[in-house]
Amino acid sequence: MPDAIAVLNAGSSSIKYSLFLLRGKELDLVLRGQVEGLYTSPRFVALDAAGRQVDAKSWGDGVQLGHEGALDHLIPRVREHLGADNLAAIGHRVVHGGMHFARPVRMDERTLEALRAFVPLAPLHQPHNLAAIELLMQRLPAMPQVACFDTGFHRGNPELAQMFALPAEMHAQGVRRYGFHGLSYEYIASVLPQVDARVSRGRAVVLHLGNGSSMCAMADGRSVASTMGFTAVDGLPMGTRCGSLDPGVILYLMDQRGMDVRAIENLVYKQSGLLGVSGISSDMRALLDSDDVRARTAVDLYLYRIRRELGSLVAALGGVDALVFTAGIGEHAPLIRRRVCEDAAWLGVALDATANTRGGPRISKESSRVAAYVVPTNEELMIARHTRTLLGAAGAEAGADASRHAARATLRDGSTITIRAQRPTDRQGMRNVLVDMSPESIRRRFFAPRRSFSEEEVQRFLDIDFVHHVALVAVADDAIVGAGRYIVTEPGEAEVAFGVSDQWQGRGMGGLLLQHLVAIARQHGVRKLVAEVLHENVPMLAVFRASGLPSETRHEGGVVHVTMSLQ
Repeated sequence: MPDAIAVLNAGSSSIKYSLFLLRGKELDLVLRGQVEGLYTSPRFVALDAAGRQVDAKSWGDGVQLGHEGALDHLIPRVREHLGADNLAAIGHRVVHGGMHFARPVRMDERTLEALRAFVPLAPLHQPHNLAAIELLMQRLPAMPQVACFDTGFHRGNPELAQMFALPAEMHAQGVRRYGFHGLSYEYIASVLPQVDARVSRGRAVVLHLGNGSSMCAMADGRSVASTMGFTAVDGLPMGTRCGSLDPGVILYLMDQRGMDVRAIENLVYKQSGLLGVSGISSDMRALLDSDDVRARTAVDLYLYRIRRELGSLVAALGGVDALVFTAGIGEHAPLIRRRVCEDAAWLGVALDATANTRGGPRISKESSRVAAYVVPTNEELMIARHTRTLLGAAGAEAGADASRHAARATLRDGSTITIRAQRPTDRQGMRNVLVDMSPESIRRRFFAPRRSFSEEEVQRFLDIDFVHHVALVAVADDAIVGAGRYIVTEPGEAEVAFGVSDQWQGRGMGGLLLQHLVAIARQHGVRKLVAEVLHENVPMLAVFRASGLPSETRHEGGVVHVTMSLQ
């Protein structure tokens, strides 16, 4: 059962997702898609690795599904697709990491709060990126979540390239050029050695041209400068964003037009760019198909700004060896590529028209002094790689081993059971265990009488990652008859709990489950197991005493607090 990593990119009206299986050192895409139209006409679609539709659902016009409803639909579909495989972690694209988040980070409440400070710097993206993380923290508290930042790749830019000519204290406080689309550029840098080894070690200008557009100067695979700055509205004109703008225009709009901050934000982020100039569309495809002079003007301005920025980035590099086109427009608009390359003839770019129409990968002539390539980006794979790396090789391997755990065991009465890793498909089996437990057993396990368990409560039993939440089940005659689990509560410490069907109690099953959990916990670096047991739950206390583990007990209000050392 290989582990899987889900990658989410939550926007204002959609959540895009990808699902990768970890097979050895490889990450294989097995599912991708999106939930779009979250607040108007929601639609879910799932595609396999070959692009074939394997699942879809529409909610109809006027339905406001929202991010919460979208995730509530998406996560069960992902688990259903995985079957017996384990969802080990979720990686997220987060647009802004500020000064201090240069590398991907494991999410917790403190980090979430710190990242909220950057919402004003990326209002189109950051609040929605973080909303998905927060919702999943509530839904899947044991699931590792990793934030990967679009600004991270540029944090190594020379200090001068990060500066505005503002008072020095503002720079120290974080008012500086950050750059964006870093996950895309990082992916391109990772595959350039396979495309052109010489270029990967040399100087390249990468053009990430899409609804959001930017350019990056790279030397030896590292970012040197980029067109975006303090926010993702800077640089090139985009679908609805204005790109570089004289600050005096903002002052004029405030002073003479009476526009407040929110009105200006709406103007520069949502009403400008290709849409604002053309008055027709923010979609480059529609503008290229249009005969309207306003559409041609918008395209011409877009290309003019690319030409200007290209000269600036080449100057920052001190020359250039290649242009690399990527993202939606860069990969799929040969007319835009042709005009950019023609405008760059002064640099030594000689376009191969046939190769450009075909889509590359090389679209320049062999004789061209400066090469030109089309390289598809894959930000989702980059996020999955970072997520896998951050989980740690040891932790990932231990988690994978735990998720494959299976062993035969003999009970005191001679009957045999299989102790194996709990699976996402064990929902009904776990329900059956709860049903088979008497009211008294339920009270002892949950410290209160319970008549039923909600689907959400049952789901918590199934939300396991085999690193921070490990669960084993005991199976007899293909039926789950017991379960044991531990949940890491702080580094090196985990809380352990068990549940056994009444007819199987008293045969030593709890002790066997504990032995197997202890072995896994030690592999994961857990040094201490803790449990809370009602003082009248004598059988459970006996299991802990019989384990042979050094232990301490503390009695408080009818509850026995047990601490067992694994060292």
